[in-house]
Amino acid sequence: GAEDTWVGVLGRRVVLLRECSNDVEFACPSHVDEAPDALRAELRGYFQLDTCLADLYARWGDTEDRRTTAVLSALPGLRVLRQEPVECLFSFICSSNNNIARIIGILSRLRAAYGEEIPLMDTSLAGLWPSSGQAADDSSLPGKASQEGKEGWEDALTSFFSFPSPERLAQASESELRDLGLGYRSRFIRESAALLVEKGGAQWLVEQRSCTREQAQEALMEFTGVGRKVADCVALFSLDQTGTIPVDVHVWRIACRDFDTSLQEAKSLTPAVYERVGDLFRAHYGPHAGWAHSCLFAAELPAFKQRLPEDVREKMDAFRAEEKQRASDAKRLKAEMKAEGAQQTAISEAEPRDPALASDSSTAHGAGRARAPNAVPTAVASTAMGGDYGADTTPTHLPRGKAVQSKGTGTRRASAAQPQGPETQDSTAQSQGSKTRARARSPPPTSTLPGVKKPRRRRLAMPGATTSEGEKLG
Repeated sequence: GAEDTWVGVLGRRVVLLRECSNDVEFACPSHVDEAPDALRAELRGYFQLDTCLADLYARWGDTEDRRTTAVLSALPGLRVLRQEPVECLFSFICSSNNNIARIIGILSRLRAAYGEEIPLMDTSLAGLWPSSGQAADDSSLPGKASQEGKEGWEDALTSFFSFPSPERLAQASESELRDLGLGYRSRFIRESAALLVEKGGAQWLVEQRSCTREQAQEALMEFTGVGRKVADCVALFSLDQTGTIPVDVHVWRIACRDFDTSLQEAKSLTPAVYERVGDLFRAHYGPHAGWAHSCLFAAELPAFKQRLPEDVREKMDAFRAEEKQRASDAKRLKAEMKAEGAQQTAISEAEPRDPALASDSSTAHGAGRARAPNAVPTAVASTAMGGDYGADTTPTHLPRGKAVQSKGTGTRRASAAQPQGPETQDSTAQSQGSKTRARARSPPPTSTLPGVKKPRRRRLAMPGATTSEGEKLG
């Protein structure tokens, strides 16, 4: 019946599949004159039927992991597809921050706008197709289908188009792509298509199937909008990288829970942590770890989750709830820190200037450690300002023996009441109108150490400090 039938586009063919008790029947209403063996060979490659799934399930199931054995029992026959690389690449670029139903709608419109329509030579098989209403039903999609997703399904079942070539996508304007619902991904599509054309087009992507896992990831990350996870998804589903593990925060936490609790110490999903998580999956599941990862991922989709035992579902739900709580706590903490920082900034800006720094220089001697609010370090170089300091209070982060320069632009006259010391006899004075900038140093008062400068009236400027008005100093 229609409930066991699937229809879609494979390359430039419209393909109809129907599951029977022991076999899968296929038909090609767009190429009725084609020999069945040609399509059979393409389908075998698409579903990777030369890989014995029973052997893989037996290897993965040979474990005490209750969750893995339950998933394998509930989802027999779940395979990783070997998709056409161009379609896979741009489909995953469209998938970023998106849901399955919306992705279906976007890809359908992308095909209709830039692909080539595939005419049907035999319409008598249309009665076997799932109706648009059935295909768009929430229970038929792995996730809640939006209205946009439903419309995508209806379009896909009335007209069929091949996936656009990189050359055609490179010619599309960003505004056209935005009109199709791609949003910010429009630029990613255009730039990635142009780069792919420059590299050699679809054939270049096919050639990446002979690369190592690391080489494939590096090559794919050259495209705009492709990070490590998207690159690994493309490599797993189209470039024969069976051991590739697309890692996100959820997979990282699964690895923390099941394989290595020390991963919890990592602050973020760095490239090193990403690789470590993948290595743990590969060590546990072997060369086809990416296939096992896909089974575990599929088991958490609503369409398949109900097939699992109740105790496994409850543990999945509990783990998800814990993840949500952790994310909520992190978000709340971030908001609190941001609010606290804003409050401290407001207090600093409202605080009046330190009188000790604004008064006459004679009152600054003996005033102790006059500080700019929230700016000057506790220890200030003895050569920077007057005061009763010990023999060496130079902070380690300042050049020893150098005064911290004031940012003030005014000039000071040397005090006539204070005789000039011998070290100042070689000093020179420069005239600037009626004002004279004295560079000579006065002998210090008895309350300060020899060689200490008399403080200026201007506020101190420490490297990296800010004034109470928020002005950058130093």
